[in-house]
Amino acid sequence: MKLSAIQITPNLTAEHDAVLTEYLRGESRLTRMQWQQLREAVDLLGQSEVTFQERSYTFRQFYETFIDRQFADAFLGTGGKPSAADILYLLVGGVRVGLCV
Repeated sequence: MKLSAIQITPNLTAEHDAVLTEYLRGESRLTRMQWQQLREAVDLLGQSEVTFQERSYTFRQFYETFIDRQFADAFLGTGGKPSAADILYLLVGGVRVGLCV
């Protein structure tokens, strides 16, 4: 699966990027303020857009259509769960990148 375009909302700040990265790495506990920033960052990412097969989707729509519906049953059936990092990796077409542009 390869995405032809990714448009991160310009409202996603370096602070959002930092807290997302910290959360995905799971190396430390987030403060209350960081949890608030993380919720904002996830909402903003949900509004960002990807183009796949010549059609635009918000990240939220793309996840629900191509990831959740297709893989949720398999993961739930085995008790496994993809990590947030795996999902973001898939969303950017297998390229590890920073979230802020």
